[in-house]
Amino acid sequence: MGAVLTGRERNYHYNCALGSTRAANRQLAWTPILGSFGTLRRGRRMEEPGATRMASCRGDPLVFSERKQHGLSIEYTLSSPGVSLSSLLCCTLAVWTVTYPVSTYAQAPALLASATVIVMLGILVYLHWIRVQHESILVISGTGVQLSTCFASGRCDTHFIEMDVVQDIVINEGIHRQAVIYYLCVLVRNNQKNGLKAILPVFLAARPRLDCLRKVYRGCQEILHTEPNISTCVMDR
Repeated sequence: MGAVLTGRERNYHYNCALGSTRAANRQLAWTPILGSFGTLRRGRRMEEPGATRMASCRGDPLVFSERKQHGLSIEYTLSSPGVSLSSLLCCTLAVWTVTYPVSTYAQAPALLASATVIVMLGILVYLHWIRVQHESILVISGTGVQLSTCFASGRCDTHFIEMDVVQDIVINEGIHRQAVIYYLCVLVRNNQKNGLKAILPVFLAARPRLDCLRKVYRGCQEILHTEPNISTCVMDR
């Protein structure tokens, strides 16, 4: 698994590895209030240089990108197409088409207003908690593994796992709706009992195919088994 850094070296190592990641994602960061409008306006996530287009297990289009920093860290990102503004407008118009005659016949104008509010709240819930824009896994040698999930509204959930408790990164096999699927997961050990504490799946929303998972697996294993060299980070800076 490689050497384990001290606390000060670990923080320095972590900040160096995240420097390029934050710079690359700066153009994709939207405020929570304006995040959904930015996503709808762009329609799709801007592709990074070297990004590859592929399809998921469901046949949905994906954009796969890789960022590697001299054996110090590696990050894989899978992005989905942006939310279509036309589909949201069609959904809203369909609700209005059904609600307007009913409210007119029943002479209840508040019914149309209530339906409009419910549709808007449903769209906000969909963009903020359901629609995943992109997922990423960042492996930093000797420091840990960071899992990130960003939604269409701009909200991001980040989970960092220290290298001390990372047992391994593997490709697991599961059954979903009478179909066998493959997914990448991080095995987290329990230090007290020396056993397996948790299994954290990666790319649950994207569900990439096995060939993509193999590429991510090889890159993560290469960083996991590489001893950290902090002098490399100092030379790059």
